[in-house]
Amino acid sequence: MATRMSRVLARSLGGRLYSTKVAAKQQKGQQSGVVTATQNNVKIAAVENGGPVSRVTFMVKAGSRYEDFSNLGVTHLLRHFTHLSTAENSSLKVIKDVEISGGGISTTTTRDYASITFSCTRDKMADLFSICAPAVTRSALFDWDVFHLNTSFKTQVDVGSLQGQPELELLELLHGAAFRGGSLGNSLYISPRFIGKLNKSNVMQFVANNYTPERTAIAASNVDIEQLAQLVSTMKFPREKFAEQAQAFEGLEEGQEFTSYLNASAESDGKARYVGGESRVPAGGLSQTYVAFATEGPSLTSPELLSASVLQNIIGLNNNIKYSTNKSGSKLASAVEKSTNVPFELQGLSLNYTDSGLFGFSVSASPDDIGAVLKAAFKAYGDLSKSGVTDEEVQRGKNQLKSAIAMELESSEALVDNLAQQLIGSDKIVSVNDVLKMVDNITTADVVNAAKKFAGGKPTLASLGNLQNVPLLEDLLK
Repeated sequence: MATRMSRVLARSLGGRLYSTKVAAKQQKGQQSGVVTATQNNVKIAAVENGGPVSRVTFMVKAGSRYEDFSNLGVTHLLRHFTHLSTAENSSLKVIKDVEISGGGISTTTTRDYASITFSCTRDKMADLFSICAPAVTRSALFDWDVFHLNTSFKTQVDVGSLQGQPELELLELLHGAAFRGGSLGNSLYISPRFIGKLNKSNVMQFVANNYTPERTAIAASNVDIEQLAQLVSTMKFPREKFAEQAQAFEGLEEGQEFTSYLNASAESDGKARYVGGESRVPAGGLSQTYVAFATEGPSLTSPELLSASVLQNIIGLNNNIKYSTNKSGSKLASAVEKSTNVPFELQGLSLNYTDSGLFGFSVSASPDDIGAVLKAAFKAYGDLSKSGVTDEEVQRGKNQLKSAIAMELESSEALVDNLAQQLIGSDKIVSVNDVLKMVDNITTADVVNAAKKFAGGKPTLASLGNLQNVPLLEDLLK
C-alpha cells in the first residue's frame, strides 16, 4: 500500500520531462503545447484537450532556495498569498468573486518554484485570470496582511503538522544536511523561531527580486492561446509598478519605500551547493525511527535522470498490490527482509531539482531494530554498484516508471504543472510519448553506471526519532 512518503515522491514525476533536444509542437487533442512569449516576455503555453474545464498555472522561479537569512520562511508565508488584498481587489472581493465564479484556486511552493493555479469553466477563465494575476504581480502588501501572514493559524498549523509527519520532516532534514548554507537546504516550512519576524519590507523585496517576467511561465489547458497571450500581456510585474509608483511619489516617504524595493538586489542566487554530512534529531513520541541516506543525484536536465528513476524503482518505492506485504518487488527491501526478518519500511529516493538532486533510500523501523535494518539496507545499496542489476530488473523498473509517468499526467493539474515546469526550465515542450520512448532506450549498462556513480558520491545521512541504535555515518562507511 502506498505510504505518505511514496505519494510525495510520486508528485515529482511531473517535473521529470525536461529535454533541450525536442522542439515544441502543436498537436490538437494531445499533450503538447503551443509556446510563445508575450509582449512582457512571459513564456506561455496551452494544451487543448476538448474538456469543459479550463486550468491555468502561474509559475515563478521563487522557491525556498532563493531565500536568504533576511527572509527565511518567506515562501511559506507566500503560499497563503492569493486570498490577501491586492492593489486591485480587497481580500473579501477576491474570495467572493472566486466563489461566485464557481472556480477554485490553489497555491504551491517548492524548492525551485512558486505557483498559483486556478480552474473554472471555460467562460469564467478571463474573470478568474483578473483575480489571480494581481497575486502574482503584487505591488501592494498592507501591514495588516503581514500581521495576518505572521500570525495565521494556517501557517502555524502547517509548521505543527510537519512534526506529525515524520516522513516529510526527514526529507527536510536530509536537504538541510546535504545542502547546508542555503539554496536547496532551505526548508519549505518557516521555522517557529522566524514566525512573526518577517516584515513588509522583507516580503516585498523578495517579491521584487524574484517575481519578474523572465522568471515567470504561464501554462494552461483548454484555453485559447491567443486569449491567454492577450491577458498575460496586460500584466505588470512588481518592479515595473514600483518604478511607476516611485516616480509618482518622488520625494515622499512612500516613494523612498518603493525605490528601496526597486533597488533591492537578491543576496541569494539559489545555486545548489552540495556539501553532504549528517543530521541527527532526537524526537520523542515516535514509535518508529526514521533514517534517510543519499548522495548527490541528477538534476532535472541531467542525462542520467531517467536512468536514476529506473534505479529508484528497482530499489523500491511501494507495494504495487494494496495491502500486500510482499517485498519481492524491491531489490533492497528483499535483501533487508532476508537479513533481518523484522518489520520495516523502505523507499528509494530520487529527488530532482533544476541544478542538482539527491539519490538514495529511506528506512523506518522500531528503535530496537533500526540499527540492523539500516546496516542491511546500506550493504544492499552498496552491492548494487558491485554486482549490478539484471536485465529483468531493469525492464521491470522501466515498465513501472512508464506507468507512473503516464498515470500521473492523466491529471489535468499535473499536466499543466509539468507544462509550466518545462517552459520555465528549458523553453521546450516534450510530449509524454517522447519521454516514454526515452525510457525504452535506457539500457542495463546505463542503470549500472548510474548506480556506481551514486554509490561513490559524498554521503548524507539524516535520522529522526529514538537514535540510540542508529549508527553514525562514519561507522556505516567503515
